[in-house]
Amino acid sequence: MAREAGQAVTSFEVRRQFIDGKTACTIVDWEMALPGLGRMTAAELLEVEDGVIVRGELIYDAEALRPVMAQSSA
Repeated sequence: MAREAGQAVTSFEVRRQFIDGKTACTIVDWEMALPGLGRMTAAELLEVEDGVIVRGELIYDAEALRPVMAQSSA
């Protein structure tokens, strides 16, 4: 996830990681280099088959990100 966000991510910390069957879950706290945006939490779910990631899903509350992104695109 951090690699996808690129240089916008200024801090990234894995809070918890666990496996349930074929699904790996990583819960992270991260910050971005955008004024007015504090620390955010996200969960990344990866489905793994035979050691290969076959599906990924990122879940986070984007509400705090909406006004910041609206200002930066204005």
